[in-house]
Order: sequence, then structure tokens, then C-alpha cells
Amino acid sequence: MIAFNNLSYKWPVCFRILRHKTSSVIEVDAPGLNRSNISVQITGRKLNISGQREMNNSGRDVKLVMNESFALEDFVDLDKITTEYVDGVLRVSCPMMEKYNRTVKVG
Repeated sequence: MIAFNNLSYKWPVCFRILRHKTSSVIEVDAPGLNRSNISVQITGRKLNISGQREMNNSGRDVKLVMNESFALEDFVDLDKITTEYVDGVLRVSCPMMEKYNRTVKVG
């Protein structure tokens, strides 16, 4: 969207998905954002991460917008998803449900 000197750009997002024994973690590089400008929403089994950052570049107001969606697997416990934002990296921890997180003894 362009209006006068205001410009809006989609922010290319770098992310990693890490798999652990009891959870998956999505890490999103989002430097320069404030926590209040980041939104994490879960709709059904879809996780949506969005955010925006406004800045002034050579007298122009510029808005950087990020929006990424991830499909959550059936074994993710939706009620136990947590987030943290540290040093410009958003981490979304998606733990497995208890019934998928067990060891079976070989008889």
C-alpha cells in the first residue's frame, strides 16, 4: 500500500523449526520489533505469526510487515503452546500431548 510518502513492505522472514523429543520449537528472526507489535494466533491447527515495524527512511515513513502461517501437527498440545521474545528472536514452543510422549519397554 502506497500513500504519499508512506510505504509498506512485506518483511522477508527467516525461521527455523527445531524438533525435540517432547516438543517442536519455531524460531522466527524478528529484530527491532516490540513485543506489543507481535501477534501469535492459533485457529484450529494453524499457527499465525504476524508483526510490524515502523521506521523513517530518508524522510519517508516505512512500515515493514511480516506474516507467516504454520500447520500444527495432530500431536501438538494446543493448550500448552508458549512464546518468548528474546534478543530479536521469537520462540514458539509446541509441546507434544502426553500420550505421544512415552517410552515403550521392549518385552
